[in-house]
Amino acid sequence: MIEKNIIVVASIFVLMAISFVIGVTTKKNTSVQSLLGSTKLFGPLVTGLSSTAAMVSGMIMVGGVSTIYLQGNSLSLSAFLSCCFSLAYIFIGKKMRAMAEIGEVSSLGDIIDLRYGRNHTIKFFSSAVLFVGCFAYLITQIAAAATLFSYLFGWPPLLTSSVVFGVVILYVLIGGEAGGILSQAFQGLIIVIVGLVLCFLFFFEFGGFEGLMQAIAENPTVAGDNGITANFSPRFLNAFGTDTLGAMANTWILFSFVGVVCQPATLTRMYAIKEARDLPRAGLVSGISQGIACFAATILGYCVIYLVSTGKIEPLARPDEAVWHLADYLGLGMNVLIVSSVMAAIISSASMYLSTSANLLARDVLSSINIRLDERKQIFAYRVAIAVLGVVGILVASLNSEMVIVLGFLGWGMLMTITMPVFVIGMSWKGVTKTGVLCAALSAFILDVIALILNISGFVWPAGLPWYMYVICFTTVTCIVVSMLTKKDKMDRKIEAVLDL
Repeated sequence: MIEKNIIVVASIFVLMAISFVIGVTTKKNTSVQSLLGSTKLFGPLVTGLSSTAAMVSGMIMVGGVSTIYLQGNSLSLSAFLSCCFSLAYIFIGKKMRAMAEIGEVSSLGDIIDLRYGRNHTIKFFSSAVLFVGCFAYLITQIAAAATLFSYLFGWPPLLTSSVVFGVVILYVLIGGEAGGILSQAFQGLIIVIVGLVLCFLFFFEFGGFEGLMQAIAENPTVAGDNGITANFSPRFLNAFGTDTLGAMANTWILFSFVGVVCQPATLTRMYAIKEARDLPRAGLVSGISQGIACFAATILGYCVIYLVSTGKIEPLARPDEAVWHLADYLGLGMNVLIVSSVMAAIISSASMYLSTSANLLARDVLSSINIRLDERKQIFAYRVAIAVLGVVGILVASLNSEMVIVLGFLGWGMLMTITMPVFVIGMSWKGVTKTGVLCAALSAFILDVIALILNISGFVWPAGLPWYMYVICFTTVTCIVVSMLTKKDKMDRKIEAVLDL
């Protein structure tokens, strides 16, 4: 058992070593645009695979699998992700990419500057919310990785996080966002290959959905020797799972369908692509690879249910360890493949959100309060921010006891409260005014803080919906209504031409 665990861990460090080498080889990219923004650097294959790797993340591959085991309804989480990538690149991507042609773009804050006439107040509140959301999502990845080493060796989260993410911090520190994208493309390729293997395994070794349904029907309740009881039902296989009202499942559908467009993992890749004409190809690559990855994550959850219901493994005391129990059961070869794939998803998302968080803090927040640094100092501030945020993220994640899926949606939801009005609505509709966006950004900043405090205090939100759904709706409606009631801004002709695309 110990030898097997050592081999599994060795495979992780081989993955990390390759990722590190890829990240470090981009050291030559020393300009702000290339190092911090990777602007106009990559083709559709690299861009598409990196988008998938950054989006799949530990939230889906660890948190999503555990939620399928508990409730079954995470199928809704990934149902629409693949087509949304393609739609995002086609309808929003060309406008985001065009912004990089009419002005210097190294961050999401630069897009905000160009679109809203360099309004510093809009940029400050938008960047602040984006930063907190990205940092929360970074913590999700660190927490997801900690579950593996806790399962294998009983290591405390602080030790695990320090070992794994120390390497991530180092190669992002050296290679920046450009190094991260290249590493993420490699990790995305691993996710797709292993995903195809898992699809084959599910249908030919586990009997597919027919075998799963039979196992659940014959063993709806499983009492384990470990004192844990698991309860299953055929409802696990529908889109709503055990959510009888469908409120949470519908929330996840909205998150998947709209949320993909709203995530930095998608938005930042839109201006990283070298040629604008390759945007549809990048969307196609992202859509196909994301579809494979999300279907594989769903299969992982259903395989765990099958194994527990047939008595092959004990009911789980810690649902976040579901994917590791499955990998352990399937033998050394599949164990290495599954662990490598899941860790690739975790590491890729961690590197992307670490880089984006540092960029928002060191570049966008500072410039919005009139602290302007030259290129050399910007890069230095960015690297300092990476080191500090990486260490703080490790400490926070090691002290947090929330399930990975909960942490993931906290970050995902908070990001949508600001990206929905500022980027999706603002880039799609010329009628959006600075006043409308300012009201939306300010309300997102204030309401997110209030909602988090209420949530921590135990406040129960109506209809079983999470707090961020209400904030997303409020900020989006506020942006639209205020824009309709205020005078249209005088817009630069170049910006107007971009929005007409």
